[in-house]
Amino acid sequence: MPPVKLGRGAPAIPGLTVFKLPVPGRSYVIGADPAEGNPTSDESAASVIDEEEGEEVAHPAGRFEPATFAAHVNAVGVWYNRASVMVESNNHGHAVILWLRDNSKLLLLCGHDFNTGWHTTTKGKSLLYDRAGEDLRDEEAKIHALETYCQLVSIEGSTLRAPEGQLDDRATAFVLALQGRARRKRWSAPQKGGEQGRASLCRADVIRSD
Repeated sequence: MPPVKLGRGAPAIPGLTVFKLPVPGRSYVIGADPAEGNPTSDESAASVIDEEEGEEVAHPAGRFEPATFAAHVNAVGVWYNRASVMVESNNHGHAVILWLRDNSKLLLLCGHDFNTGWHTTTKGKSLLYDRAGEDLRDEEAKIHALETYCQLVSIEGSTLRAPEGQLDDRATAFVLALQGRARRKRWSAPQKGGEQGRASLCRADVIRSD
């Protein structure tokens, strides 16, 4: 699918590619993979997906330092009906999460360790790509960006990394978004006794709710 032209109201962000404009009433999830932002670093990339369809609708990417990237994620998230955000929390992700906590009203999703963001350990990476594989196999996810597709198919099964010298920022952002979508569904599902599930609440939120 070719990108669409951006109209009034779209955030003015370098490297923002949009495949479908926000639809009023629909929910969206953003996966965010931050990088250092210097001229020799990987790009920071985000992937916006439709929460119901699992469809990639937009992705901003570029060599943005963490605070700038966080501001771009916020602007895109606000435009997409206050999207929820799953940030990779490793390294520069902490700075992105901090900026969003202090300056944004977007919902920050938590990961497998119940902390804000997704900590990409060996276990965490396996969970990400297992979820993505299931969603793509069951046709519950749809990719539009050629870069996302090429990076995903290049991921080596034994290491879940891109081959040496190749990038995986867009692939990581997309699988983070899919994982965020799954966490949102799990959070919203009614549990025994009629209560909402707490499996997707972050540790700090659980403490505040007790």
